[in-house]
Amino acid sequence: MITEEQFLEPLQYVVRKSDFVKINNKSINKYVRNFSPAKTCHWSKIYPLKYQRREKDDEGTRFLFLIGNLAFCFWGYPKKWTMSYEGKKLDGWWALVASCERALENGMPLLKERKKILNQIGETLINKYDGRFHIFYQEQTKEAFSLIKKIAEEFYGFNDMALYHGTKVLFYKKAQVVLTDINEIFKRGYGAIKNIEKLPGHDDYKIPAVMQKLSISEYNSELSKMIDNRIKIPVGSETEIEIRANMLWATHLICEKLKPKHPIINPSLLCGILWGESQTRSKDDN
Repeated sequence: MITEEQFLEPLQYVVRKSDFVKINNKSINKYVRNFSPAKTCHWSKIYPLKYQRREKDDEGTRFLFLIGNLAFCFWGYPKKWTMSYEGKKLDGWWALVASCERALENGMPLLKERKKILNQIGETLINKYDGRFHIFYQEQTKEAFSLIKKIAEEFYGFNDMALYHGTKVLFYKKAQVVLTDINEIFKRGYGAIKNIEKLPGHDDYKIPAVMQKLSISEYNSELSKMIDNRIKIPVGSETEIEIRANMLWATHLICEKLKPKHPIINPSLLCGILWGESQTRSKDDN
């Protein structure tokens, strides 16, 4: 089974070795001083169309697995990916959730990579779990680290790790998204997952941007120039790993400082808070 230390120790190693990204502890202390527990929320509570639980828990679990495994690459420039549903124009994660809801009614066009992921995951589900994710879920021990390991082993696209100077760094963003969603929406009984509060948090691409605006994460001139000029950062590169690892380690540090006054806080909750803050965009945001 994966342990909490197997997540945290490599993250700390990357932070110590980082050339492109640094953590500003003074900015962390400022964020902690100004933290408001009223900001705590899960995305389902701020979804513009009001998230509706499926009639059956099994169906709801399958839906959360569907959107969770497609949780990547929502940006676009100069034209963003948008869609209209129930009279509202949506983009990003909101558009994906709405598209999947609409797909249950009308069918949905999929990008090539998303289609490949769904096809490969579908093969696993059909061959081993009668085509239903809830069957897989029901067979597993409801413990966060055990579930992450099993999801990463079983399903295409979930084995999210990287090598940094020879050290294996675990991220497992999508697996964490799925588990935190299930635990939040079905937290009583069906979806309750042990040790969910010990997960390191999911490094959604908007959270590093929020941390940069808060001066918690500081980028060197080379990386800042890449971002300002919208130059793609290669997957698995030292730059990408440093952005992700420093974001997660900063999340860990913030939670450790918040716990004396806010014992309920954990990295997954904090990531949800920071992500929620990213949804309030300025006029200059694209």
